[in-house]
Amino acid sequence: MTAAAHTVYFPAFSNLGRYGSAVMWIYLGILSALFLGIYDINRKHALRGNPVTPVILLSTLSAMPLVLAVIVFSRLAPALMQQAHLYVPPAPWIAHLHLLNKAAIVTAAWILSYYGMRGLPVSIAGPIGATAPVWTLLGAVVLFGERLTMSQYGGFAVMGISYALLSAIGNKEGVSFASNRYVLAVVASAVLGAVSGLYDKFLINILGYHPLLVQAWFMMYLVPVTGLVLLCQSALEGRSWRDWSLRWRWSIPAIGLTLVLADVLYFNALGLPGSLVSVLSMIRAGSVAVSFVLAGLLFCEARLTAKAIALVGIMAGLFIVMHTTGH
Repeated sequence: MTAAAHTVYFPAFSNLGRYGSAVMWIYLGILSALFLGIYDINRKHALRGNPVTPVILLSTLSAMPLVLAVIVFSRLAPALMQQAHLYVPPAPWIAHLHLLNKAAIVTAAWILSYYGMRGLPVSIAGPIGATAPVWTLLGAVVLFGERLTMSQYGGFAVMGISYALLSAIGNKEGVSFASNRYVLAVVASAVLGAVSGLYDKFLINILGYHPLLVQAWFMMYLVPVTGLVLLCQSALEGRSWRDWSLRWRWSIPAIGLTLVLADVLYFNALGLPGSLVSVLSMIRAGSVAVSFVLAGLLFCEARLTAKAIALVGIMAGLFIVMHTTGH
């Protein structure tokens, strides 16, 4: 796809010429990371004093019209959607079963992640959640026989030292990494996020599903899966839907919208010539730095300088781990 064609959707890059075409995917990756960071801040804001599952359901519902529009226009105007890198191909019925499974995994991960985000400062929850790519790599080692290099072991050591520092900082704020239920929830969420990532690898690399097919339909299925969880939770707790005390905030629909925007920008970046998945994944992981800074500005969280040092170490270790390969 040419740069000229793509500027129909991103006109700000129309005068960048050949150089702009070469680096546009980096700009889009940075914008995607920015929206992911804002997504974390929206979650924290929406969850203050609110129950987890209703917030997830309402935020997912807010994103549903956009996702549905992409699916519908992929049927009505496939050429236009292909040009925009937003085409969702048709799927056999068995694919929908696979994507329903993915929605169930992601819903469980989100419930744990939102629960942890509600009870922890963003400056602690964000760095812990950033470990998801590492858990995915460890899963690939176990399931797919991938091997780690000495550099990757070094990266894990850097991350371990940095998390020890973050744990010491957390202890000063009354957050014990060994026993705090919110920390354990975020760690469990990161592990489930890795399971979802490995399942993506199975769906895309082995079964051959298009990435946007996976992304669009699993997000559609998040609504009924989350709704079912809410119904079961209400039944177990003896509640009706009127009994859920929910304070409406603008950040609730903003959760779904910022997540969809982040994913659209990411897939547009992937579709441009010369884009590198490894670089884009690292840029996206940098979203934790965005949420870290915004949390300091908006929520006035404590000990940000010490946490920033730990965050730099975590990101450095993550970079080493994700950008060296085994043999």
